[in-house]
Amino acid sequence: MWADTELKFILTWLYLQYILPAIVHINNQERLTRGEGPIALVLAPTRELAQQIQSVAQVFGSSSYIRNTCIFGGAPKGPQVKSLFNYLLFHRCS
Repeated sequence: MWADTELKFILTWLYLQYILPAIVHINNQERLTRGEGPIALVLAPTRELAQQIQSVAQVFGSSSYIRNTCIFGGAPKGPQVKSLFNYLLFHRCS
């Protein structure tokens, strides 16, 4: 059986494949001014996967100052809509 650290490492790389192309794309863009964006959209099939991708995006995107948010159904719309105006890379699950 795999150790917890090995499993976390493998899962991190699995989630990273969703966001790595977006991080590269965002880093090659000119700096956005207020009101522009988002630059990238990552779609995930489930809420749980979207939240796991977001947690990896926060870790790997922080060195490039990439902000993100997670949007999904079943949660209050107000805070989610508000977060869209403050983030450049965001995730959504359908």
